[in-house]
Amino acid sequence: MSVNNYPRKPKRMTSFQMACLVALWGFLVYIVLLKNSRIDGLLVFMIIVSAVLVGLPIYRELKRRREEGK
Repeated sequence: MSVNNYPRKPKRMTSFQMACLVALWGFLVYIVLLKNSRIDGLLVFMIIVSAVLVGLPIYRELKRRREEGK
């Protein structure tokens, strides 16, 4: 059994995948805001953290695409 020690390249996201990810995140945030009776600090913090977790990979992919285009 051979072991491949080369670092794997991350799989690229297509524009469709990025759009679906953002749309799903937006829909889930909408549901959370709709179902909660009040908006407090913890809810705002959760939405900000989830936005970073969703947005960071998309930002990195768009940045990589922009750098390759130069």
